[in-house]
Amino acid sequence: MRISLKHMSPGEIEYGIIYGAIAIFALVLARVIPVLDILPPCPFKAVTGIPCPTCGTARSLVHLAHGDIAGALILNPLFSLAMMTALIIFFARSARLSFNRPRIALTFTNREDTLLRVGIAGVFFVNWIYLIFCL
Repeated sequence: MRISLKHMSPGEIEYGIIYGAIAIFALVLARVIPVLDILPPCPFKAVTGIPCPTCGTARSLVHLAHGDIAGALILNPLFSLAMMTALIIFFARSARLSFNRPRIALTFTNREDTLLRVGIAGVFFVNWIYLIFCL
């Protein structure tokens, strides 16, 4: 892995700000709209009897919107951590753009890229196992 500083190119998209804005929008909507009353129950769980890999995300979102981080982490830890990470990245990237600072760029080798992808898939699988046995 190589770490370097990179300045923003004209026309370059700042994905951290986009994903963070989506997270903020979702949290605001979950705060003001009764999301749990609108959404249908999980069809995967209705058919198989086990939670799907994304079960608990809507309830977790509602808990996060109301400031209950512990409750959100219990319902779906991976989604909760992803939302909180998106918010942190949003504010960090917004501050970086405000002060026109370079960003940290990571460059991975093919092997490191493959290991990262396998690791992410493993984290999703571990989260699903948690949902199956703890919800």
